[in-house]
Amino acid sequence: MRLKRWTYLGLELCFFVLFPGITLLFGQEIKADWTLLKQGIHTPWPWYLTTWLLVGLAYAVFRIQSGRQAVAEARSVLSAPAFVESYRKLLTAAIDRLTAVSEADEATRKQLIKSSERDFLIAIAKTVYFFRKATALRSPIVVCNVMKPNKDQLQELLKNIDKNDKKWLEPGGESALDSLLEVKESSMADLDTPANFRLPVYKKESTLYRRTLFGAPRAYVTGQNQVVNCTLWLWPHRGRSSWSVLVRAYKHFWDAKIFSLAALPVVYGTSTVVINVHYKWVRVLGKNPEMLTDLLVPFLAMMSYIYSVDKGE
Repeated sequence: MRLKRWTYLGLELCFFVLFPGITLLFGQEIKADWTLLKQGIHTPWPWYLTTWLLVGLAYAVFRIQSGRQAVAEARSVLSAPAFVESYRKLLTAAIDRLTAVSEADEATRKQLIKSSERDFLIAIAKTVYFFRKATALRSPIVVCNVMKPNKDQLQELLKNIDKNDKKWLEPGGESALDSLLEVKESSMADLDTPANFRLPVYKKESTLYRRTLFGAPRAYVTGQNQVVNCTLWLWPHRGRSSWSVLVRAYKHFWDAKIFSLAALPVVYGTSTVVINVHYKWVRVLGKNPEMLTDLLVPFLAMMSYIYSVDKGE
């Protein structure tokens, strides 16, 4: 199954390059063939147009087949006894942690919540790692962290804002800030994410609100999962963020060697935090993110509960 999937993927990539290449090289000939065909002239046969259409059709077929094989492989991995057993152990340990938090007295609950938060992040990172290890050519580490809004200290932070925070701001963004999302906990020591790493969130009434940066800020604002399959291909985000911010984002991801990410919001009461999953390869959650995201929902729900308990809701 894996050989078949990589064969289809290779053919998909081949025709992905070939189709625009033919378009660029023989665009005029293809257009001339189409003009003659519209006029009812079939001699000589429009070979340029025919070849272009066949290559486009082949790309579509191999893309569909590659997607089907990816789904089949993902289902195979997720139902494999080794993965099921690993996931069961992680889930059991998380449930035990949750039970300990709910039964703890007030004196020890705060400490348990803090340690449980990191345990849940580790469980999410391990779940993603086990899955990608079985489906990817490479199996680099997966790092998971939690970002929380820092509204209460916003004015103080703005007085001492440094260049690392400013590089994520849109022009004139300081006056439109609603909060700064800040990394508070991580599944492991991440040398590529600086301490107190912050990302801006703009006020809803501000004109910059629609320019909210992709990833964690957008997940925080919309309450929906944000999956970036390739952080070095930022063209889809060009309409939402200014070009200067996208260039700096590209440089950050390249320097940190973070090639894909997922931002998963956790809502509790009226508050929201964002769980980030960073991966040093493309497609952090695979070709069909929904299949793996469903397995992360229990951990996200448990985190929502401990945050609610911590806040007293």
